[in-house]
Amino acid sequence: MADSRNKDYLVWSIFSLVCCFCPIGVAALLFSIKSRDANNKNEADVAAKYSRIAFYLNIAALVLGIIMIIVFTAITISARQQK
Repeated sequence: MADSRNKDYLVWSIFSLVCCFCPIGVAALLFSIKSRDANNKNEADVAAKYSRIAFYLNIAALVLGIIMIIVFTAITISARQQK
């Protein structure tokens, strides 16, 4: 029997929570856990839905995290140049 488990992106969600953008990382983590639970109950359609949501939330958290780093760096450089 083929394993039809969907990815739950749990590790990526934890990374998003800790290192990227915390509010969206929390949501991604919750949907990753829901996806894992649905996989364990053999509910492939539900697991795929939650997996897709977790994936998009992780992308959003990563993009926002990168934007925040760029903005923070630009502000820091600008403040140092004004001294």
